[in-house]
Amino acid sequence: MSGRIMLILPYFGSLPAWFPYFAKSLEGSPILDAHLFTDAKFTGRRPANLIIHPFSLEQFNLLASAKLSSAVHITSPYKLCDFRPAYAAIFSDFLADYEYWAFGDLDLAYGNLGGFLGPLLGQYDVISNRQGWISGSLCVLRNCQTVNSLFRQTDAWKQVFSSPDNMLFDELGGFLYPEVMRGEDICNLKGQVESFTYIVKAAAREGTVRCFFNDLACEDIAWGETLKYEGGRITRQDKSEVMYVHYVVMRRRFFAVPRVSVAPDQFYIRKTGIYLSEPQIASICTREFSRVIVGALAGAGRLFRRWDVSLAGGEPH
Repeated sequence: MSGRIMLILPYFGSLPAWFPYFAKSLEGSPILDAHLFTDAKFTGRRPANLIIHPFSLEQFNLLASAKLSSAVHITSPYKLCDFRPAYAAIFSDFLADYEYWAFGDLDLAYGNLGGFLGPLLGQYDVISNRQGWISGSLCVLRNCQTVNSLFRQTDAWKQVFSSPDNMLFDELGGFLYPEVMRGEDICNLKGQVESFTYIVKAAAREGTVRCFFNDLACEDIAWGETLKYEGGRITRQDKSEVMYVHYVVMRRRFFAVPRVSVAPDQFYIRKTGIYLSEPQIASICTREFSRVIVGALAGAGRLFRRWDVSLAGGEPH
């Protein structure tokens, strides 16, 4: 499929509350075919470019072991992030018809992907939506042997894939985000392992791949700001567009999501969550205040549990 992207999404466990909104935003992003390999049940309306493959974590272990010729035994779905750079190798049987593939997250809503990505696809082999590192939320790669085997350019890949711990291999190979955000070059920093970002940037310097790194993703929203999803686009209040909104920072605090089986054609995103109608000043005061209070109480509860466990000399659950 010329110019189309296969988004590879292994996901195990219950689907999150924001999944219907993710599915709705996919509907407005025809450049992308999302292949969800999952043991979860989805009963909502499925857009044509969301392809669901019934799949288990054990099936992933078996497939990855066979394709990588190396024993894989994941017990925690979070560990899947380390395998993202190898998804083209693992899921090669599904990729034949695609010129590009991608890995990414579910905790987001897409805007006009075609408008942002279309001009970049022919020029680059790897497209990251963060300036300093490979963006785990969405990274687009050319489907070719050179790119698909990049993860093998470090001797650490077998160590990463055999370890039960998440080693942040897909992004920075360690918690180096503050340093990179200050402008330091990942190639001059030492993490747990050489990361996929390190590999890609080294390959770009050698001239074997063409890479794009830029901050196209919106990963935080200012207090008082409202973003609107409608018709496959996400716009700010000044009418400028964002490529996609990633809830990664916001959902740790006060982010609330109305539970729906099918998301509406239009919804709104604020720092405190998703809204089904445009928040007005009168309702913002009460609804956002209540979300902040609930989020603060939940956060305080988590801190108390950690403190209580640490006093008991145990491990948090």
